[in-house]
Amino acid sequence: PMAQEVWNNAQSLHQDPNQGLTAVVAAYRRVLDLDPDHAEARDAIAGLETQWRQSFNAAIAQSDLSQAETKLSELEAAFPGDPELASLGIALADRRRAEALLTSTQALLRSHGISDIPSATAAIQSYREVLRLAPGHPVALAELDTIATHYAELAMGSAAEGELDNALTLLDRASAANAGLPILDDVRDSIRQATTLQEEIGNMLQQAGELRAAGTLLNPPGENAAEVYHRVLAADPDNVVAMQGLNEVESQIVSRANQLIAASDIQSVQALLDRAGAVGLNPESITAMQGRLDAEVARLANVQIGLERAQLLLAQGFVTAPQPENAVAVLREVERLDPGTEQAIVLIQAAAGRLATVAQEAYAVGMVEEARQYLELALTVAPDVSEWRALRATWNQDNNNAPSS
Repeated sequence: PMAQEVWNNAQSLHQDPNQGLTAVVAAYRRVLDLDPDHAEARDAIAGLETQWRQSFNAAIAQSDLSQAETKLSELEAAFPGDPELASLGIALADRRRAEALLTSTQALLRSHGISDIPSATAAIQSYREVLRLAPGHPVALAELDTIATHYAELAMGSAAEGELDNALTLLDRASAANAGLPILDDVRDSIRQATTLQEEIGNMLQQAGELRAAGTLLNPPGENAAEVYHRVLAADPDNVVAMQGLNEVESQIVSRANQLIAASDIQSVQALLDRAGAVGLNPESITAMQGRLDAEVARLANVQIGLERAQLLLAQGFVTAPQPENAVAVLREVERLDPGTEQAIVLIQAAAGRLATVAQEAYAVGMVEEARQYLELALTVAPDVSEWRALRATWNQDNNNAPSS
């Protein structure tokens, strides 16, 4: 009867639109406290979580970030410790970054004008980043279409006036914004009518090859192998030489990024990825490289956190206990993340030295068994210290020579 009464109360709260998620979930949990097998209460809690998640996703989709934050806060309060909520927090943070980037990019174009190629190039990259953070963002897609249409029309005009090189540059910007825009086919047809097109493509392919041979892959802007190959593909999307050339550039950039990541040169890797995105290299490769970079940043951060935590634990005297939160255990994890790190080696030696010192102090005051235990711990952490092994042998001999009572 008491469970039924609490159930009725929970149902009443559920139907009250003025009640928050935390209160309703708590009411159903009181039912489970009385009757752990109450399936309806368990289903009601699961349904509420699903409903709030759907409301969160709807708010994100509508760019109502204030509402999304409210829904997430309610979920975190009602379901504390739920690891799946972390992904919602990341989604909200990504959407906030996307909205901020969208606003600043729109301001950039208003300030410099859409016809300013450097500004438009930066805007294209920024809108692509918005779409990475918020896939399918309608405003970002519309802005890219606007840029693509604007530069396609400019390219058409340049082609009509015989300014082929300028037309190709403008077409490249249009294609970078939205390669699938139907008007681009008309622009390409217009450019193909120019009698010097094939000669111009041949010259650009030769130029791109020379730039690649010189290692001029991404810089300087406008005069690098990647952008020249893109200009070729803007006019002739099926040009196999340009496609292969871009593949080779991409391969070289990936190799260089991996070398920099291995050297933990985070700043250089990020600059390389930003530039790779600006010239329009394969977004999938850039995303993959960004993922490896993010993982390296996280690894380095975890190493630093581990070293700081180990120093604190060592200062507090937690050398090998308790498990697993002790200095040696934390330092072994640091070594796993960053093998051979000198600071971890020094701290492990210090930890072992602390154990050996305690062992000798204990032995000096007659605490023989405790002394043996601490010395064994020291040798377990640092088994190659001959001085400690000799000390253990001496203690064993002393014990064997001790007169029996």
